[in-house]
Amino acid sequence: MRVVKEDINNRQFKRVYLFTGEESYLRNQYSKTLRDALISADETLNLAEYSGNGIDAKEIIETAETAPFLSDYRVVTITESDFFKTSQDDLAEYMKAIPEYTVIIFIQEEVDKKRKLYKAIKDNGHIVECSKQTEETLSKWILSKIKNEKKEITGSALRLFLNRVGDDMENVLSELEKLLCYTLNKDSITEADVKAICSEQTTDKVFEMIDLMSTGEQKRALSLYYDLLTLKTPPFKIMALIARQYNILFQVKCLRNSGTDKKQIASAVKVSPYFVDKYISISNRYSVDALKEAMELCADYDAAFKSGKLNDTMAVEMLIVKFSAKA
Repeated sequence: MRVVKEDINNRQFKRVYLFTGEESYLRNQYSKTLRDALISADETLNLAEYSGNGIDAKEIIETAETAPFLSDYRVVTITESDFFKTSQDDLAEYMKAIPEYTVIIFIQEEVDKKRKLYKAIKDNGHIVECSKQTEETLSKWILSKIKNEKKEITGSALRLFLNRVGDDMENVLSELEKLLCYTLNKDSITEADVKAICSEQTTDKVFEMIDLMSTGEQKRALSLYYDLLTLKTPPFKIMALIARQYNILFQVKCLRNSGTDKKQIASAVKVSPYFVDKYISISNRYSVDALKEAMELCADYDAAFKSGKLNDTMAVEMLIVKFSAKA
C-alpha cells in the first residue's frame, strides 16, 4: 500500500491498480482510499462499477475511453470478475493504452499470475497484495482502536479476543465494536468481558472437541458437535476442520520430536503462538502413527459420505466416537 499512498500524496497515479489477496477488509479499504483520492463521493457520473462474472471487456474499454465530466479523472472499478481466469488478450493489451484521465481498479481475491492480464497490470500499474495480517500487526491495530476510545485492555484479554474472533479483519472489527459497546462505561476491558460478548469461532469449538476426544471425553465432545449442528454448521465443514486439526497435530508432533522450538512451530504450522502449548499438549497424547491413522480415518469417512455410503452427520459422529474410544 506504500506505493499507492505515495501516488496519492504526489497526485501522480498509475492507469491501473489491482488489489488482491485473502484479506477482504484491506482490499476494500485500500481500493476505497484510492477511489476517494481520485474522485469525490458525489462524482457519480465519473464512476463506473462492475462486479461478478460475465462482464463485457469491450464495455470496460469503451467506458474507460469516455472523458470525465468536470473532473480530472474517470474511475472504473471491477470487483471479483472472471477476467483473471480466462483469456483476456484485448483487455491485457489495453492496459498499455488507458487514457491519462482514466484509472482502472481491479479488486480480486484470487488471481492467476500466469495470465496476460495480471502481467499487463504488473507492467503498467501497481499490484497491492492484501494478505492475512500477523498476530502482532492485528494486536497493534486493535490496541490503536481501543486507545481511540480512551480504554485499555489487559494482555490476556487481548490474546483471548484474538483467539476467539480469528484473523479476518472484518470479523475482528465487528466483534471489537460489540466489545466496545458492552464496556461502554468501563475504562478497562477484561477476559470476562471478552467471554461475555465475543462469539467463539467454529474452529475454536472443533479444537475444543479434539481436546476432549484426546482424553476420551466422548459425551462432552458429542455435545459440542450437536451444538455446532444446532448453529447450522454443515457437517462436511466440521469434518474438514477435524481433519485440519489432526493434520496440524501431526506436524506439531513431528516438529517437536525434531527439536523445533515453539516460536518456529507456530510459524511453520501457521497457528497463534498463544495456542502452541495446547497443540503440543494434545499431540503428546498421541504417537506419530496414531495421528497418521487419524488423518487416514478422516479421509476415509469423508470419501464415504461423499460417495453416499454414509450420512454426513453420522460420519462425523462416528469419527468422534471412534477417536474418543481410542483415547
